[in-house]
Amino acid sequence: MKIFVAILCAFLGFMTGAVAAEPPKVHPETITHDGIAFSLKIGEKDPVVAYDVVDAWRGKITIADCTKWSAFANGATWCFASARNQVKFVTKTDKEGGNAYAPHLGGRCVLGTSWGYPAARGDPRTAKVYRTELGDVLILQSAAKWVPVFDQDPQVNRKIARAVFNFGLASGIITPNRKR
Repeated sequence: MKIFVAILCAFLGFMTGAVAAEPPKVHPETITHDGIAFSLKIGEKDPVVAYDVVDAWRGKITIADCTKWSAFANGATWCFASARNQVKFVTKTDKEGGNAYAPHLGGRCVLGTSWGYPAARGDPRTAKVYRTELGDVLILQSAAKWVPVFDQDPQVNRKIARAVFNFGLASGIITPNRKR
């Protein structure tokens, strides 16, 4: 029922032009696997694989080494493939713990969120930078097969996803990391 309400609110807001104000690029909730952001865990017994979010902004999908390079921001641990990327990330972390490298909508599958699933996890291997009215944003999908579907109308899909995300935050469906 909550999903239906989220979809209805997003759709009505979008259709009437009353979509909530665009949230900042940095979101208060980041999807994690065992506390590690921008990561992937395929099966329940599989290890978490962390990816370097800084490299993703350059179009490279790189596995990170959490034992060597990591930082804490946005309520999660972020891992990197190099000390250089760790330093770049840390310099973009604000005093509230947010970070400009964080993916749009906290690492959700933006297409899945636009379809009314605010818990849809994004796969870092699908990371793609899109130019928007906010500037560039890093967007994830749950699987590579959804990238071309999203790309059919990225602006509309992102705006609907944003409305569902905002509704999820306002209604408590999405809980910020710092409040867990």
